[in-house]
Amino acid sequence: MQYVHLAEFDHAVVGSGRVKSPLPANRPATEMSSSSMSQCNPTGLSSTLSRSSGVARSSRGNHARGTAIMRPSARSTHKLSWSKRTALGEVFISDSFNQCGILFHDLRQLSKRLCAVFALMLAVIGSAHAHWPGQPAHQMANLGDLKLESGEVVKNFRMSYVTHGKLNAAKDNAILFITGYAANHHLFDHMIGPGRPLDTERFFIVCPDPLGATQTNFEHTTSPTNSGLKMKFPFYNLRDMVNAQYRLITEALGIPHLLAVTGISSGGSQSVQFAVSFPHFMDGLFPVVGGALGGTQGRFRTPLIRSSIESCKGWDGGDYEENPKQCATNAISIQAAHLYSREWWNQYLDTAESYKQWRNTFGEYYLDVQDTRDLYYQTVSWTRGWVGDTPGFNGDLQKILGSIKARTLFIYSLQDDLMLPRHIDAQVKMIPNARALAIDSIAGHLICCNADPQATRIMGDGIRAFLQELDALRRSAK
Repeated sequence: MQYVHLAEFDHAVVGSGRVKSPLPANRPATEMSSSSMSQCNPTGLSSTLSRSSGVARSSRGNHARGTAIMRPSARSTHKLSWSKRTALGEVFISDSFNQCGILFHDLRQLSKRLCAVFALMLAVIGSAHAHWPGQPAHQMANLGDLKLESGEVVKNFRMSYVTHGKLNAAKDNAILFITGYAANHHLFDHMIGPGRPLDTERFFIVCPDPLGATQTNFEHTTSPTNSGLKMKFPFYNLRDMVNAQYRLITEALGIPHLLAVTGISSGGSQSVQFAVSFPHFMDGLFPVVGGALGGTQGRFRTPLIRSSIESCKGWDGGDYEENPKQCATNAISIQAAHLYSREWWNQYLDTAESYKQWRNTFGEYYLDVQDTRDLYYQTVSWTRGWVGDTPGFNGDLQKILGSIKARTLFIYSLQDDLMLPRHIDAQVKMIPNARALAIDSIAGHLICCNADPQATRIMGDGIRAFLQELDALRRSAK
């Protein structure tokens, strides 16, 4: 593996300590300024990696074919230069001021008043909802009949979505974000906003809920349950989910070309499929902890999740009238155990109290808000098609990934149990104009979702630089 040369990152030290009232990643933090990004993690605990070792490291190599390895450093006392590095603000959760604090360049500037406002915001939005005051409008696109790869048709297909920012007159500043397994369109909200990496003053970001969306707490995209078809709903695959999103972008929004496509976890896998299925439709591609190849343990986990549902009391072959909520919770918890590294679990959930705090928060917006039937269908979709069996390539993954035209940046964790680093390395070698940013964090797979504020900052810098590169190329081509 080669390394690209990057400007060395300086990392401010972030406070640590256990918390009681965290703000999950898929909920908003009050805006401190147009250039600040409030960061709260979905873990239920302070996620500063105060015991992790290592510093940011880079060496010269091939920019187009390399990987930069960045390690969050808790030892560095250098401050982040807002003008030269990034406009990301940092929020850490502490025991003072009702678990609230804002990290400025000088901690002596900490504002008790702003802390109190932020703490109040946490209380106001304490319940789990898909939307809250001040969020972009929840929209629904009517796309008619959706033909699946199997030949079956989903009648009267509708797709829920939100948009951030404004589409420019040329319609060339749009970015598609694809959410992860059993999640909703808010999964990347901590990266979206004025001055944030997905800057709403420059870009138009589209965040849909996928075909077969699984959560129960808001009106969403057509699924087996909300369609009323139950188990008569046709089974779908990865490419069907991508095709539905393509139709949203082109038909409902009238966008002929995307600046970039991104996604988290299985949404990152969909983003790669998008670049294969529609190679000339976007300038850039940046999957986050996702890609064409999953971890080898998935061969065990996926059947286990499926059988956990099938054997659960109340499942009734999927024809139930009342959602057997615990069946979905138990099934998705199998996956949840692998979202962080073992070291993270040992370091942060080492007491019954800390586990309870984490479980209550994680359950509120993920584990306990799933429809069992919709979750079953989305799990089965993993087995019904992947990037490697894209029609027209005879199963040759190298040719499949070699067909991607978009500039590509993989962002991944060196301690990810779901998306293995060696698999990302293999994909970088197969995709023209691809490179990677590796982040060494015990948060593992959930570096995507603000489980480590320092990793979030490194990822944000990488995304910002990549989008600036795409934007410059677009402008020079005019």
